[in-house]
Amino acid sequence: MNSNPPEVMYRKATIADAASLRAIMEYFISNTTASWRYQAMDLRSYQNWIEAHKRPDRPFWVAEADHEVVGYSCLSDFRNIEGYWPCAENSVYVKPEYHGKGIGRKLMQLILDDGCQAGLRAVIAVIDSENIDSIKFHQYFGFYQCGLMKNIGWKRNSWRSVVFLQCDMNQESPDPECGIEQIILERK
Repeated sequence: MNSNPPEVMYRKATIADAASLRAIMEYFISNTTASWRYQAMDLRSYQNWIEAHKRPDRPFWVAEADHEVVGYSCLSDFRNIEGYWPCAENSVYVKPEYHGKGIGRKLMQLILDDGCQAGLRAVIAVIDSENIDSIKFHQYFGFYQCGLMKNIGWKRNSWRSVVFLQCDMNQESPDPECGIEQIILERK
């Protein structure tokens, strides 16, 4: 038995990763409350989702080990209203057999670095209130609780509450090198 940890490569997600991402989400949807979906989206929806992340302020990373995608992270629209453009909602998922190997931390750091470079003001995490491991994971990166909505969702035969955590970025006037002016121009 090989006890050496697998070498992990990090790269931007491509359309070819859609089936792997769907498989990762099927596990979390079926076995946890990390996602409140009842079933994974169809393959075409995952392909469209990846395509929607081709902007600097919406990065999408995957971790690959042993020639398979074992985790991903991305920044998605927090709300679909124009005024929310300077913030994003994060997602970080790693296959359970790869937990504890630093993959999730690296994936989180990649999207936070990209978000900072893109001039985002905040990243929001929306987490099931009983998912203490995820809450602590986010706190490690400077996220703090900014909201709680009680008993608003139904999953696994119980009412679920959700915690909102926020990570503030670029609190000083944005560095012109981060491209905030370009983002503003592209959104007009």
